[in-house]
Amino acid sequence: MKRSDFVRTALFTGLIASSVFLTIQLWFGTFSNRNFFYAFLSAFNLDEDDKSWNSEILKPEKILVGSGNGYYASIVDDMDASAQKAVCDKALTALLKNGDFIEESEIDWNVILSGKTVVYSYPFSITSELFVGNIKNRSLSTRFEAFDAIILTPRRDDGAISIWFANDSEAYEYELNNAELCEEMLNSHISAKGIFYVSSVQHGLGMFEKNAFVPQWTGDNYEYSVISMENPYAPQGDINIATIKSKTEYLFTEPGEQFSGVLDGLYTVSDETVVVRYNPDDTLEYSNYSKGKEPSGSIAADYRAASAFLRKDSAITNSYYLSRAESSETGHTFYFNYAINGFSINWPETFAAETNMSAPLQITVSNGKVSKFKKLVYNFYVNDEYAETANVSFIDSFENILSEGAQFDGSGIAKLSLGYRMENSKNLRLYWFMDLNGASYARTTRFK
Repeated sequence: MKRSDFVRTALFTGLIASSVFLTIQLWFGTFSNRNFFYAFLSAFNLDEDDKSWNSEILKPEKILVGSGNGYYASIVDDMDASAQKAVCDKALTALLKNGDFIEESEIDWNVILSGKTVVYSYPFSITSELFVGNIKNRSLSTRFEAFDAIILTPRRDDGAISIWFANDSEAYEYELNNAELCEEMLNSHISAKGIFYVSSVQHGLGMFEKNAFVPQWTGDNYEYSVISMENPYAPQGDINIATIKSKTEYLFTEPGEQFSGVLDGLYTVSDETVVVRYNPDDTLEYSNYSKGKEPSGSIAADYRAASAFLRKDSAITNSYYLSRAESSETGHTFYFNYAINGFSINWPETFAAETNMSAPLQITVSNGKVSKFKKLVYNFYVNDEYAETANVSFIDSFENILSEGAQFDGSGIAKLSLGYRMENSKNLRLYWFMDLNGASYARTTRFK
């Protein structure tokens, strides 16, 4: 037999064997619980040398931890240091590699939230491609298309963990049999610090479209610190081209001459393919005009590239999370919001218009590389010299909105949050943010 014939025969035999394997699993095995196409590829470790992989669970906007009584403590800006998040991330990673699909059903929040519960709350609908694509060597077949919450419930009776991927109306239940992780989750506790959350379903708050986790405080008042801003590109109060060049040096990866200059408050550093601009409105823009070497990637691959790029920016010191993602023919654009002192920082339309940005961090990946990046340059810090008092509840704000003529058609509040509001004063205070009948409202938390 010729060598070429032998090779073709061996390949053909291998394909037949794999087909038989998959067919047997489909007929007799647990195909409903596994995606064996991924399992077959993973068995050969085809992506072991892919250095872009950094297997991680997509960071939520907040994590809520409850014990079954309807009250929840939150983890927001200190997530990366949280032992609770660490064990839940391990459980989710293990699930995607070795978990079981149970069923799809309508959401019954009273059942799902009845025991020890950890909720990953996302600010927009996350596709399964984006979420699962971040985990290397995953094998679980994902039945859901999109979700905005993940609920993990450890079961003391059998050492398993029930995990739901939930959207507005449906919950996709999975199960992970891992007694060690289950026990670790059961023994991990956090306490609410001033602000706690309640489930609207468990507490009979019927003014919401769906279950909402409503922030509250004990008593009439909540004392908190104002958030202030500082510019890392002007540590002495003055912006200069030398500081900008120093802090953006990592953006120029190709050897060659750089050019810099200042014109009407616009600072520019560039080479043959990269242009960095520091704008008069204190935004920084990066544009890379070189041609990408890769075809347009998946949203997960592009997100990994965006995350790796952001991690290199040492001028960013605050916690941030993905708040939105958009797709185009050539790639994807990702938008990130900041969080600090237990709350997210809201980016109002006034700032969006002034800066031509939809979020304080936005990054576009095209053809496998970061082609555009823009950010508000400020970092945020807790200013203990300025204390504020919140004494307006969400119900007071809701009634205020209705008294101003907002229509309430019975569909309910679509979204409610408590967070800091970006303001030109550079001192940020807490506001209620509410979506009602397609309109968005921001209301102060303090009676004047």
